[in-house]
Amino acid sequence: MERTFSDLKVKQSHRRARLGLEKLAKMTKIGADIKSEHQALGLAKQRGKRKVHNSTTTLLAVPRYCDLLGDQDEEDETERGRMLVNSSAGWRTEMAKWVGAAREADLLGEGQ
Repeated sequence: MERTFSDLKVKQSHRRARLGLEKLAKMTKIGADIKSEHQALGLAKQRGKRKVHNSTTTLLAVPRYCDLLGDQDEEDETERGRMLVNSSAGWRTEMAKWVGAAREADLLGEGQ
């Protein structure tokens, strides 16, 4: 079903915006028939299953705001809001800090 909607987006482009629903339905059915015929003849590859990662827990281990708030040692409530990222520039700054820390850790690891 998802591929049908993606296919409709291609068929009803800005140049074909005036297509009626009947014409669009016919085009979709004919396109699906052609695709299935090509797959049956071996002209088109069949779509394989998706690859699911084995380590989904590590992929989903993203720090959350509640974790950041719990890790803070600041007792002052006014400082708490400054540690949270609120903009794209803030994300870039935090990312640069993380990259710098990772590079320093790599350099220290190589120096040993």
